[in-house]
Amino acid sequence: RPPVATPPETERRLYLDGELGFAALEQRLPRLLEAFRAERPTEIDLSGVSHVDSGTVALLLMLVQMPESEQPPRFSRLPVKLQALIDLYGLGALLGQPA
Repeated sequence: RPPVATPPETERRLYLDGELGFAALEQRLPRLLEAFRAERPTEIDLSGVSHVDSGTVALLLMLVQMPESEQPPRFSRLPVKLQALIDLYGLGALLGQPA
């Protein structure tokens, strides 16, 4: 399934869903990056994501460092397990989360 973007406005939101672990990213990554480059989202909503692992964290780090983005996107509605991994690795500040 391709990611779904909202119409271009001040806030450009990209909704992600399904599995985003290492195994799924092997197939999904090209489409995710294509959508990210096309939409240049200011927010990425992860509420529909059903499976995460350290590969998901790596994806988020990659997205905040993409040269195509005018400013790094905000990540919203993170699954509890994903937030726990971010906290475990001490990456909240790199992902734009408040301290």
